[in-house]
Amino acid sequence: METLPGIANIVDLDMSPPERGHPGAGIIHHIAFRADEGTEQEHYRETLSFENYRTSPVIDRTYFRSLYLRECGYILFEIATDKPGFTVDEKMAELAIKLTLPASYERDREHIENVLPPLDVRRDYVRQSEDAAE
Repeated sequence: METLPGIANIVDLDMSPPERGHPGAGIIHHIAFRADEGTEQEHYRETLSFENYRTSPVIDRTYFRSLYLRECGYILFEIATDKPGFTVDEKMAELAIKLTLPASYERDREHIENVLPPLDVRRDYVRQSEDAAE
């Protein structure tokens, strides 16, 4: 499959039947690609469909929209948009201060917080990112 012109715009898929990997070290869960909102993502969906790949519908992930397909080696490919972005529910200055979850995951907050390792947030990095966004 070839994407629009740019860097790293060709993905070669080995169509030989592989053995399915076992979850753990050395196994790829998924590979994500970036697409512009709307027409570029739709272009990929149509192209993949034409090539007889089954794709998911576009899924609203709150912070971005994703389209998925699984190739014959069982690797999941994601084609995701940048928008609406992580500032959809908090300000740039508040990013990385606390764990913000999409509404659909709030019911699992306690479990998610218990399994995540503690993070040392570098406030100087957040401030630099904020300055760059202005």
